[in-house]
Amino acid sequence: MVLAQHEEKQASQPEIPELQEMHHYIQPMWHKGYPEKDIKLLHSLYPELYAQFEKLKNAPFPEEWPDRKMHWQQGLNQMQNTLKSYKNAMDNNNQEELLKAVRELHDNYEGLMMIVNPPIPEIDDFHKTLYHVYHDYLPNKDWEKIAQSVNEFEKKMENIEKVVLPKWMADQEAQFNTARQNLKQAVQELASLKNTEDKAELEKAIEKVHEAYVGLAGTCE
Repeated sequence: MVLAQHEEKQASQPEIPELQEMHHYIQPMWHKGYPEKDIKLLHSLYPELYAQFEKLKNAPFPEEWPDRKMHWQQGLNQMQNTLKSYKNAMDNNNQEELLKAVRELHDNYEGLMMIVNPPIPEIDDFHKTLYHVYHDYLPNKDWEKIAQSVNEFEKKMENIEKVVLPKWMADQEAQFNTARQNLKQAVQELASLKNTEDKAELEKAIEKVHEAYVGLAGTCE
């Protein structure tokens, strides 16, 4: 979901503190519980996740964002359904469904974050490919899909190179340009290795692309 960028940033940027607070529980869920398949941790996080969602659901939505309210409500509905799936998976001791729900909950959270902080469309488009490479193809050693994705990275990098920052991001232009160049170099390195038999080097190159993307996206926050 990509929402229109405002040409001018408001002097006082609206916030939804409850969304930021939820990150305290999303972070260990996604970066520890999910990759390590720590089912005990995932079970222990559910009460906090649900309680924080209730706060989020009842939080006032900024009046300054009438164009985003419908998307916000849709995102909340999706998160509520995912939490139900999370609870059902726990109750049924279904590890596969629990991990699926955790992944969906992370996606729901990122979706809400993008409503609050819409990324530059070209960067968001790059992330759509990176997400599958990093979370699907690489863990499953799907080298064919990774090779296909490298071509997508190159095309999407060309689009990122054409990005002209909006006026309200003028102070971040130097930082953005440096980060953009880092991502370009990482993509070029990955492209040079897409047919290599040294998969360890290929994995390192993907990690560099991921790190460079995070650096670039961070300049837009």
